[in-house]
Amino acid sequence: MPPAIGSIEQVDCFKLLGVLFQSSLKMDSHELYILTRCAQRMNILKLLCSQLMSIVQLSTVAYSLIIARVLYALPPWGGFISATHTIPTK
Repeated sequence: MPPAIGSIEQVDCFKLLGVLFQSSLKMDSHELYILTRCAQRMNILKLLCSQLMSIVQLSTVAYSLIIARVLYALPPWGGFISATHTIPTK
């Protein structure tokens, strides 16, 4: 890590209002964070589906857990998305 300038600490990545910003001006960390969260929440949807939840209820849960997460603050980071970014698997 580079030395601090005065009393200001330099960091490689920081979170501001739920969006991860990198010092390299890339959004890879945030994209990975979002994709990881969405993958975890897909498992919740699979569990609810196995519990025979109705499609209307599943749609509501999917929107609130996944779609809302992706859409939150999309303008600052959405332009950095490319086809090479995929949902991480275990």
